[in-house]
Amino acid sequence: VYTDIRKAMVSLDRIALVVNQQSSIVDAPDAVSKKEFRQEISFEHVEFYYKASKPVLHDFNLHVPKGSKVAFVGSSGGGKTTIANLMNRMYDVKGGSIKIDGIDIRQIKLDDLRSLFGVVTQDSVLFTRSIRENIAYGSQTEVTDEQVQNAAKIAHADEFIQELPAKYDEVLGNKGSDLSGGQRQRLCIARAVVADPPILIFDEATSALDTESEQKVQEAIDLATRNRTVILIAHRLSTVLKADKIVVLEKGAIVGMGKHEELLESCPRYKHLVKLQGTSGN
Repeated sequence: VYTDIRKAMVSLDRIALVVNQQSSIVDAPDAVSKKEFRQEISFEHVEFYYKASKPVLHDFNLHVPKGSKVAFVGSSGGGKTTIANLMNRMYDVKGGSIKIDGIDIRQIKLDDLRSLFGVVTQDSVLFTRSIRENIAYGSQTEVTDEQVQNAAKIAHADEFIQELPAKYDEVLGNKGSDLSGGQRQRLCIARAVVADPPILIFDEATSALDTESEQKVQEAIDLATRNRTVILIAHRLSTVLKADKIVVLEKGAIVGMGKHEELLESCPRYKHLVKLQGTSGN
């Protein structure tokens, strides 16, 4: 028993260290409230690094107009996911600025900023609670059963939820282990859209799925992204062919930008990626 107690004390120390950790990302003293997205997201001479000796983004410039679908492609370590994390201030830029409608995101209240975004990542993080609660978790304010169901329909999740014994009250197993990968990811898409955010970020949302599941999730993404501003991050080029603008990243710098057909003519790096994956776009 004494040995178990000593082990528990070490664990408690570690838990306390994590729970009491203070975030370095806080509201500025003069932060403003912003509830709407009206014009564009702009990256202006953005610099970022995790280690000073290894820059991740260097003099990064980009404009994302409202209502557009912009995709980031490139090899691992090119800075794609970092861009997504900087947009909703998981980290702050080291130089330059990111602005929404001309306002530096560091001057926007953190809760307001993050409410503008819905995020779907590669990892489907679900809790051992009901499906209803898992979807509603995506909103900072209370949502109705109708909003939850509408979000599930947009994400093409309602079809399999209705087949469950308790439907939306079905309690999920550990990490959603009783659902398939595609079903888990569609619940995460429902969570991302339940609060009706104007900007959606999909970070490798289909990379861990088999072909059939990917197709269903891609259909859900296509429906969820209607009339929204979308940031797509992907290794599989087949998922970004319909983007208004494809940005090719290499070692934190833009080496190509345009539509699929344009990049095939103008960007050797993109053409190489297409050849590797056998993606024609037809």
